[in-house]
Amino acid sequence: MRVALVSMPFGMIFSPSIALGLLKQLALLRQWDVSVHYFNLKFAKLIGDRFYNDIASRLPTHSLVGEWVFSDCFPDSGRRPDQEFIEAIVRPLFQDSARTILNRPVDVGEFIAQLLSAKSLAAGFVKDCARAITAEKPELVGITSVFQQHAASIALAREIRALSPSSFIVMGGANCEGVMGQALSEIAPWIDRVVSGEGERAFDQILSDRKDNMEKTARRGAGAKLGARRDGAAVSLSSRAELDALPIPEYSDYFRQLEALELDRSFFRVELPFETARGCWWGEKHHCTFCGLNGEGMAYRSKSPDRAYVELIDLIRTHPGCRIAVTDNILDMKYLKTLLPRLTTADIRMEAFWEVKSNLAREHLQIIRSAGVTHVQPGIESLSDSILELMRKGVRAIQNVQLLVDCAATGITPGWNILWGFPGEAAEEYRKTAELLPSLFHLQPPVGAGPVGIHRFSPMFQQSAQLGVGHKLPAPAYRYAFPFAGDRLEDLAYFFDGEYACSGDVAGYTMEVRDRVDCWKKEHESSVLVSVDKGTSVLIIDTRSCRRQPVTLLSGLDRQIFDDLSRARKRDAYISTFTAELREDVENRIDAMLARRILVEIGAWLLVVAVPLSAAYQPTGNAAAALVQAIRETAVFDPDRGEMIIVAGPGRGGETAADHANTKAASP
Repeated sequence: MRVALVSMPFGMIFSPSIALGLLKQLALLRQWDVSVHYFNLKFAKLIGDRFYNDIASRLPTHSLVGEWVFSDCFPDSGRRPDQEFIEAIVRPLFQDSARTILNRPVDVGEFIAQLLSAKSLAAGFVKDCARAITAEKPELVGITSVFQQHAASIALAREIRALSPSSFIVMGGANCEGVMGQALSEIAPWIDRVVSGEGERAFDQILSDRKDNMEKTARRGAGAKLGARRDGAAVSLSSRAELDALPIPEYSDYFRQLEALELDRSFFRVELPFETARGCWWGEKHHCTFCGLNGEGMAYRSKSPDRAYVELIDLIRTHPGCRIAVTDNILDMKYLKTLLPRLTTADIRMEAFWEVKSNLAREHLQIIRSAGVTHVQPGIESLSDSILELMRKGVRAIQNVQLLVDCAATGITPGWNILWGFPGEAAEEYRKTAELLPSLFHLQPPVGAGPVGIHRFSPMFQQSAQLGVGHKLPAPAYRYAFPFAGDRLEDLAYFFDGEYACSGDVAGYTMEVRDRVDCWKKEHESSVLVSVDKGTSVLIIDTRSCRRQPVTLLSGLDRQIFDDLSRARKRDAYISTFTAELREDVENRIDAMLARRILVEIGAWLLVVAVPLSAAYQPTGNAAAALVQAIRETAVFDPDRGEMIIVAGPGRGGETAADHANTKAASP
């Protein structure tokens, strides 16, 4: 009994599929012969691995460029001209060269030519994949469909059905959940079973049923038929799996095919998917209005710390040198006292990514970093209290800024975004955000800044009327990627556009924030705001473009205020802790720090944004890193010159730290 498992384009090339890794193990446990095909890697080799990665990982997913590449695999009816898609969807992605989404200069004409070439190869590629699958004579074919894999997966299933009518074809994944799965079953009757939701139990049951049917057929004799093609319902609504009972995913097929194809590994590092939890404990209580990630399975549960530890150690030792990409939507806070401290003392070397909530304290981040977590996605989304409230984020803007400071202090890189366009938001909030941003240029900038989208399963989709969203329609790219009309296209879609009850011209009132984010990304390379503890005083070194003076020495009451406000405090409550005769003086000193942008004020809250100098602090910009290293190694403060002076090392002869940093940054 043979099962073939498949990952089609445009699945990510830098990571194996955790779904296929799990399903392979389940099939092996039931004694099926299993082959796993990473056809996404083969297509990357065919069209160029960097170009493939641009489509799969860098272009906005809602542009559906990867899906459109395989749109010729569908029947001709309803198909739109290529040039229409290019002009309506592709060119607008590159209109603003200052905000290139590929993070490098792009020749748009060359990109479009590559895209059209890839599209011309797609149909033949699908036929080749189908021939490779059917040559194995599998009784069952399982196809995973997430992100931009849907068009290629549907097309492959149809080709397999034509070549091998007896093969039982199953498709599952995020693109198959809920009404999307039902729509898929209707538009693609050549797929025998669509699995909606968690797939392990449903797939295991399908394996069992197929084995039973084949055994019954064998007993009836060679002339007997295998029975109804669908073997029951077209769509399986999967039940929740017991996470500790799941097998450890097996990824050897990915690595074997990656090596055989000799893809260029210089621009990506392999990330191993690792799962400890499903659902979202915050979303169970307060579903963030824009989030549709958990589909119909928001209920949260996690693996036991012991099971998570055993699985993680196994993955790291089996595939050393890979980054661990935790697939959870949110960190289980219990792990701060169980799993993560245990990893700190384990005999392993780990570099991991984890999604977290932005209300983590610095001591939590220190635990996370000590365990080997170097990158987090904290779900910041905004630096405005009122907009965060509209999102139902459950945090304040000052906590988001505090997290950025604490990530820098602990050596963790946060990946985050700024979103706008929420129904009911006030334009004034973006003026305040734009004013705040230059104070933060030394901290990790957002990955992107742009309008919020409407995703299926999010409150903005499901509670659109209450949240001020009207006239929802599938994102425009669906019309080009999938040649279906009306309700079928709407039910197939995950991304939607709508009319938002916003105040005024969103593009206009957010323009200053967009411009400041662009400046942030450029100036972050050389921006530093670092504090050096000198015992009774603290030294502040500032290279940001908004600085009032490059070096500040704080002592006495200034030092006390600086230390006190290194954790967010309410202004009035903090000032009230001083005696009446000191309060005016404290107010003036706070205002002076605010003027120097050492301190920020958001609403009622104050926070020092200087990063304390420590071994953990590693700026990502070359010039900033060089300056910080110079300060660590050799710098002292000269009060007569008001500058940090490099006093050690050959040839340094009294240059300023800023001069030294510029020299170092320009050197090999």
